[in-house]
Amino acid sequence: MRDRLSYANVMATIAVFLALGGTSYALTLPRNSVGPAQLRPDSVGRSELQRQAVRSPAIRNRAVKLHDISQGARNSLRGQIGPRGPAGPTLFASVNASGAVIEGNATSVGGSAVGDRKVRFGRQLADCVATATLVGGVSPEAAVGAGARVELGDGEGVLVRTFDAQGNPTYLPFNLIVAC
Repeated sequence: MRDRLSYANVMATIAVFLALGGTSYALTLPRNSVGPAQLRPDSVGRSELQRQAVRSPAIRNRAVKLHDISQGARNSLRGQIGPRGPAGPTLFASVNASGAVIEGNATSVGGSAVGDRKVRFGRQLADCVATATLVGGVSPEAAVGAGARVELGDGEGVLVRTFDAQGNPTYLPFNLIVAC
């Protein structure tokens, strides 16, 4: 047997000692010292996190976007679909430049001034909203400046005012939709 230690014997002894769990080295970091700036992109994933390790109080507001959440989790975020309310009547009218109802459920169309058409539907419209759009027969040049303004008027009819490209009142064909 040899009386002195060689480099190889010392290294082999240290390796066996470490392999058998003879020591460990603990590194302590200050609390909250590792943040997004210290992590590589996508370096922490699902396999590195324990179940329930990250909870709502630990997440900053708006840090998790909808695309970060799995489709199954997104579906579970939706509540039950509630009962549908009663369907209100859909009132509509397609009115030509002469003021005749071409299609729809309007009962009458009248007007007192050039460009004005009061469309009546035979019911109160106080809780309704209305929109009108110009339709066929209007040249593209005129349609740029042309428009239709809608007012519910006295609650029994919808006043639609149409204007040409120069802003002058004129009779133009339009479609009107009223939702109640």
